[in-house]
Amino acid sequence: KTTPEAERVPAGTIAYGSCGNLGDGDDLGWIISGSGELTISGTGWMSYYGEGYNSSNAPWYEYREHILSATIENGIMNIGSYAFYGCSNLASVQIPNSVVYLGDCAFSACSKLASAVIPEGVTDIAGGLFQDCSSLVSVTIPESVTQMSNGVFSGCRSLITVNLPGKIT
Repeated sequence: KTTPEAERVPAGTIAYGSCGNLGDGDDLGWIISGSGELTISGTGWMSYYGEGYNSSNAPWYEYREHILSATIENGIMNIGSYAFYGCSNLASVQIPNSVVYLGDCAFSACSKLASAVIPEGVTDIAGGLFQDCSSLVSVTIPESVTQMSNGVFSGCRSLITVNLPGKIT
């Protein structure tokens, strides 16, 4: 690209772009570094990328095999449905305290993801969040979570520990 944005992209970058925003705040952006880290930045609500079971229209989906880690920066309010679906090499994710909602199947089929810490402030976890995360061993869910939908851990055959708050309905 020859845009001013391209001039700020570090050498070795695999891909970058915009990932929309559900509200009227700033646009969200993403970049995949040469080391395989996907960083999502900006402020507001991430779009929903679900097209139904087993598919995603996330803008980084075609690069999913290159993604080894993900950092969602502070200011992002949610993780959209199917955002990381099929990122089979994703081994770690950093979710900021600004996130309050985790969408349907957001991490579904992330077969190398071994653990997750959901930040305080998340109140609702949608269905299938970690579905088919075959290496997932432990998840920490904060006391702020009051609702969890069905199938959050469906197919997580390695899961050993989930700390659940007492207020979940």
